[in-house]
Amino acid sequence: MMFRKILIWIIFFFLYISHIGLAKNQYKIVFFNPEDTKDYWWNNASKIMQAACDDLDIELEIYHANRNMALMVQQFAKIADSNNKPDAVVFQSLKKNGASMLKIAEQAGIPAFIFNAGLVGEDKKKYKGPREVFQYWIGQILPDDQKAGYELAKVMFQQALEKKLYDSTGKIHVIGLDGTMADFAAIERHKGLMQAVKENPRVILHQTTSAGRWKRLSAKQTFAGLKLRYPQANVVWAANDPMALGAIDAIKESGDFHSSKWVIGSIDWIPDALISILDGDLSVSFGGHFLEAAWSIILIYDYLNGIDFASENVNFKSIMGSLNYNNIDQYLKKLGKGEWEVIDFACFSKKKNPQLLSYHFTIDSIFQQLKQ
Repeated sequence: MMFRKILIWIIFFFLYISHIGLAKNQYKIVFFNPEDTKDYWWNNASKIMQAACDDLDIELEIYHANRNMALMVQQFAKIADSNNKPDAVVFQSLKKNGASMLKIAEQAGIPAFIFNAGLVGEDKKKYKGPREVFQYWIGQILPDDQKAGYELAKVMFQQALEKKLYDSTGKIHVIGLDGTMADFAAIERHKGLMQAVKENPRVILHQTTSAGRWKRLSAKQTFAGLKLRYPQANVVWAANDPMALGAIDAIKESGDFHSSKWVIGSIDWIPDALISILDGDLSVSFGGHFLEAAWSIILIYDYLNGIDFASENVNFKSIMGSLNYNNIDQYLKKLGKGEWEVIDFACFSKKKNPQLLSYHFTIDSIFQQLKQ
């Protein structure tokens, strides 16, 4: 009798242990966030990534680098040398540190996925793309920043024509505010601007300049000087929303702001920019690429479950959408509150949905799901 009781307790014990094991997350992913916790865009990306991980029962651990490229490398090196290695890591190439991060992943045998900003310059030439030189660099999804910079400029030039913001010879006068030019996004968005300028003979681009770490205050200070130097310029292309808002601050402070006299556009869809669009100050903002944080998790999840996205691609591009005064209400009604948990990210996984033949990673696919 005693033996049978002990046997029953043993069985219950192992059933309990088994239950605990099943309750645990199947995988652990580490995200190296390049910013601090105060940066809206990157904080939003973390929330979206967490929502996707929650839907797929993945444990997510986040480290913040405070835009310190060396710190990010140190964080990864410490994790890679630990006894608790993650199943995969996600990061952007911060100030060209991507190659260093990939070397650590390769040596430790940890699958690495890049999103938002990839290799540039000599590193791109040397290490090419995922799975070419680094076996454990499994893939990447990057915004088409050049296309976004190009399309933003084209939209703004058209708005300037519609507002008749040109001189007596029909020329449109433009100033460009670039981000940190060591950053992938700044480089690519600048290329897009220059392409649009080259294609439009009516455009005079007086100057492009880095406004300093993508920040609103530094852009305000920089643009105040540019406005005095180029008084005829009334079109301001900015590589991100905070810099555009900084330019608006500078113009308003000078007492020269009226929406009919200016076209100001940017990229990122941060809340202050959306409010500025509603107010009629900011003309247009391109964005939606923060969803790459979720798309990265979905691709990694499928990969770890034996469904290799390489059958479709290892280099994914996300296309940004544009918001202006005429369509911003639709976006705000659907996603304006940032309640990412209302989205079922699992429905985009091929592992969870064997009937899926291809990935559909777009803002429209999110809107479509929310209608269901």
